[in-house]
Amino acid sequence: MLRYLAFLLVFVFAFSCIKKKSIGPIPQIEFIDFKKVGPAGYDSAMFKLSYEDSDGDLFRDRNDEGPNLIFKTLAWNADSGKYLTNLIFSRVVLQPADGYYKNKSIQGYIYLNEAEFRDPSKPKNLKFEVYMIDMQNNRTNTATLTYTLTE
Repeated sequence: MLRYLAFLLVFVFAFSCIKKKSIGPIPQIEFIDFKKVGPAGYDSAMFKLSYEDSDGDLFRDRNDEGPNLIFKTLAWNADSGKYLTNLIFSRVVLQPADGYYKNKSIQGYIYLNEAEFRDPSKPKNLKFEVYMIDMQNNRTNTATLTYTLTE
């Protein structure tokens, strides 16, 4: 019985000292979901991204501070056998909750609704790339999603 109690105490003590992993000043993003929305022929999509930032400066305070989300659509080109840039756009993503999360470790989701996510030729085989730039000009990883549209 004493042996089990000693094992339990060692186990509890060992795991009570584990700290949450810090990702450092470079934020991370990842594609979570892509959905084409709207009626047939209407080119609109909803993107869901996850983010993690240990110092809470991923978002802008004001619209005039410049874009912090850069999004690129690439279309498959059969002639070259590779994806070529189809469309590039940028957005300003503002601090949520009036800056309440600034200077704090944050994580969550960004929902991006885009009415025109590809050019008028409407290519079917697409690759999406997105990255963000925080207030200290740290650039996140580039999140990539490859998708084939059926219509």
